[in-house]
Parts: sequence; structure tokens; C-alpha cells
Amino acid sequence: MGVSSPNPPVGAVITDLEENILAEGFTQEIGKNHAEREAYENFSQNIPHQIYITLEPCTHFGKTPPCIDLLLEKKPRKVYLGIRDPNPLIQLRDGIHELQKAGIEVEFDSSIQKISRAFLGGFLKRIIKQKPKFFIKVAVSKEGYFTNKERDSFRMTSKETDNFFQTFRSKMDAIVAGPYTTFKDSPSLDYRGYTCYTDSNSDSSMIIDIFYSAFCETIYSSEKTPISDDKRQPYRVFILSPKIFPNQEFFEKQFQINQRTQTKKCIFFCLDTLNIEQEKKLLELTNFPIQYVEVSYLKEKLENFLYSLGCLHVLIEGGNLLYQIFTSDIDYSDEIILIHTQTSISKGMIPKIPFTKMRIRDRFSLSSDKINILYR
Repeated sequence: MGVSSPNPPVGAVITDLEENILAEGFTQEIGKNHAEREAYENFSQNIPHQIYITLEPCTHFGKTPPCIDLLLEKKPRKVYLGIRDPNPLIQLRDGIHELQKAGIEVEFDSSIQKISRAFLGGFLKRIIKQKPKFFIKVAVSKEGYFTNKERDSFRMTSKETDNFFQTFRSKMDAIVAGPYTTFKDSPSLDYRGYTCYTDSNSDSSMIIDIFYSAFCETIYSSEKTPISDDKRQPYRVFILSPKIFPNQEFFEKQFQINQRTQTKKCIFFCLDTLNIEQEKKLLELTNFPIQYVEVSYLKEKLENFLYSLGCLHVLIEGGNLLYQIFTSDIDYSDEIILIHTQTSISKGMIPKIPFTKMRIRDRFSLSSDKINILYR
């Protein structure tokens, strides 16, 4: 995730007939190897083998040749698959039948399917609904407030939770912040790396979903090096209002991020007309035109714009405007990440999210924080 978009983040593993792993690969950035081709490039032995793939192999020429032709050439004894590819282009050719006709056994495996559905949710939604998958993140105090009455900027989550969401950011294609959050917090929205934990008292055994456990395993593992912060930078999307326009701190932060990463990945959606000076300051930070939009069309325009950029997974970082428009009619495939912290706020603001209409998909702990994954 975070590399292949708009192509799906597919994984492939080659084993011998006793299921010892011999090679593996995942889909590279667009125009480079798909998972199957990457795995075979890492497979130097000419021995009987089988291959596990999270998604049905592609059957058409795009920026790379069809992976089905590679499998027909390499002749694995068996191909284990997670899910079928809903892309209509794939269905123009019956690759599964071609493999079977060539004497290659094909099986859709339920255990691989769980992995596939966890990590390919954004791709499936993109193909089926022409929208990215959204994760709506909200941290609340003991009393259920996401900020105090003054909307001050302060940290509520533990360092461990912050690390978790840094790994999460590295897999996102875009991160979105609302107008008041942008005005008050001057958020960076960039990926800044994380710290590995080799010894943690968190109850990671509570994790039941493979998707979220993968992020925890990353920050708990001493064997994995944090992903370089200049390699995985999501689009930074800011919803703005000229009435609460960002201050100089915000512009300095974004300029420094652009300098460090040698990119201009800011995107600005404005809810009202800006003056010439405001427009000028924003355009210095971005390669995209400023998107003017009414609140009633904000969700639709965001979805369409991020879809056009090839985004599969998008993190909504906060603010009641975004909470309200993204959860009032939330898609089944989208998820709310609700973080219960140990911070206490005597008087504050409750997030405008219909929690009573949500169901729990997963729950786990990170340090003192309790996290529930909700869906509709």
C-alpha cells in the first residue's frame, strides 16, 4: 500500500511443493513490475513450485505485459488465489481457464481471501464505485470530546498510537484536514517516519483484523526499518475558508515539507472566494489549481478529484465538518477509527458522528489508548 496506486497493492509468494517460501514480491509503482513478475525475478531456482497471489492475475497489456502469460511460461504446479479482479478489462480474457487448460491447477483459497479483502478494499471500491476508500480518524477524551470548547491544539494520544498512525500515513494516498483544524493546528499531514518498539506492554492479542495487526507488527518489530519519509508521501489535502485562513506557521511548514520531499503535494479546496493575495500564497505550495466548492458538494468533489489522481486509500484527519459529511451517509467499505484516550477535557465538543448507527469491526489497545474500528 502507498506504492502501487492506482494499481492494486497485490502480494505474491512462490513456494516449493512442501510450502517452503522461495521468493516473494509485491506490485511496484505504476509502470513497473506487478507482484507476480516481481516474485519471479526474485526466484532463481528451476524447480517445481507453486505460487500464492492475493488477486487474479491480469490478462491485458497496460504499462506492463499480462501476468497470466508469465504464469503460463513459468508453469507453476498450482496457483492459489485470493479474489477475482472486478476490473472489466481482466474479464475480456479467461485467464483462469487458460491456466487450467495448460495443466496448472487453480484454487481460490479462503485464508488468502482474508488478506486480499483487507488490503485490496481501496482498489475494489475504486473499480466498483469509482471512489477511494476512506478512513475517518477521531480521537476522543474520557468524556467523549475530540477537542475543548476553545478548539485548542493539544495532543491526546500516546506516543505508541502516534507511531501507529505514522505507519498508517505511509500507506495512504491522501490525508484530508478540515478548515478549522487547518486554521487552529497548522497540521503538516506528511509522513515523518516512526520508532520501532521491541518491548511493549500493549495487549496486541486483542487485534483480530489482519489489516490493523499488520501496522502494529511493523512498529513492534525490531527487524523492520522505518520507511524512508521521502519515499512515501501522501497528497496533503486542506479544506479552507477565507474567514479562518491559515496563518504563517502553516505556510512555513508546508514550504519546508515541499523542500524536504522535492514535491508539491498540497491540494486546496476552498469553501468561498479567496482574495488575490490568499490565492497567491496557496499556489506557491501546489501544482494543482485551487478547487472552489460549496459545502453541499464537498464530499462528491473530493471523491471525484482523489479518484482522478488514482488514490485508493484516504485518511480523514478531522474536524466536525468532515466528520459530518463523511459519516452521515458512510459507505459500507469505509471505516471510522475511534481512539479512546486517557486525556480528560471538562468542557468540549462531541464529534458529529452517528456512533449509535455503527458496528464494531475490530478493537485493540495501543499503550493506554483503546481503539475501535467502526463501520456501517
